Amino acid sequence: AAELVRHVPRERVRTGRVQEHLDEILEHAEGVPLLLFLDPYGMTLDARTIAERLLRRGRGPARVPTEVLVNFATHTVRREGGHMNSESPTPAAPSIIEGMNQFLDGTWWQGLWGKSPEADRAIAEGWGERIEGRAPGFKAFSMGVPRRWEGDPLYYLTLVTEHPQGGWFFADSLRGSVKDFYRFDVGDRPQLFDPDYRGAEAVEVIAANLRRLVDERGTVRLGHVTRELYGEVLGFAGAKEVKKAVKLLHHRRLVDHDGVGELHDAVVGPGDSMSLI
Repeated sequence: AAELVRHVPRERVRTGRVQEHLDEILEHAEGVPLLLFLDPYGMTLDARTIAERLLRRGRGPARVPTEVLVNFATHTVRREGGHMNSESPTPAAPSIIEGMNQFLDGTWWQGLWGKSPEADRAIAEGWGERIEGRAPGFKAFSMGVPRRWEGDPLYYLTLVTEHPQGGWFFADSLRGSVKDFYRFDVGDRPQLFDPDYRGAEAVEVIAANLRRLVDERGTVRLGHVTRELYGEVLGFAGAKEVKKAVKLLHHRRLVDHDGVGELHDAVVGPGDSMSLI
């Protein structure tokens, strides 16, 4: 990021809160596709603004593709949420909690809050669901980014997209990026696990999910069912694991696709032994 910013002309750089410059950003992007990356120090735009001013901008014939990528900082949620039950509350605590309510679109998160990976994930995914509710037709894909490949997420990246295959390419790209991040962060220090240590597990999970989807729906277009296909391994598996899962099921004669070629637009149906299993 620092390298990219270094090449941005000084006159294009703005300081302050993103809210202060949102009108200018939208004016500059009028009539053209927009990918807005929000990497906040603290909390970012509230859900209503993201849904109504960004995702649904240019409604009607003038509507253009828009996607939002958010660094959902779970450490901020943990820190700011701690003001709810602090033994020594500060005068600013009520306004901080209200700010969290605005950011997270209501008080629903308060019952989930806790200093645990499970709470982090539930709130990150819950925030995505609130965005989906405010912007019908869009899907939010929340994927954890660990500091160590075998560790808990350091933060979540959430992509909100209207493209039916947006989640597919996001999941695959994130897997490769996390591997690069892992190698850069770890360097030459020995680790108990390598970046691919959960690969076999991921293949089995994806294969089970795909078999269930085919059994329920008859045929599925893989790139359109990213969340259902990856399930619990969303975020650390990619197209490589999907390909292996399809080939595994084809070898078992459970699906009709052999897993060869690009799979983002592949349609997979039952194999000739599906009805016998």
